[in-house]
Amino acid sequence: MDEQNVADPKLDPQLGEELLLKMYSNMVTSRLLDERGMMLNAKRRIGFYVPAMTGQEAISTGTAAALKSSDWVFPSFANPECSCTGERTCSK
Repeated sequence: MDEQNVADPKLDPQLGEELLLKMYSNMVTSRLLDERGMMLNAKRRIGFYVPAMTGQEAISTGTAAALKSSDWVFPSFANPECSCTGERTCSK
């Protein structure tokens, strides 16, 4: 974005609608799982839960989308979004 809040079309990564929808779904799913885990932990229905970085789902999702299926990923508790990459779907 420039000073007039106009995006430079040369910088558009052209990800495609299908990938963008997968990424959005991944972010929403991650947020819902995190909220559920925090709620269950607060009610002491699960023994241990470390919340992911709520509000920062796009960071891991965007990073994971750049990975190829041959790349290795070792996500921590703070970025479960990396389990779903651009060339893979969350259901696989």
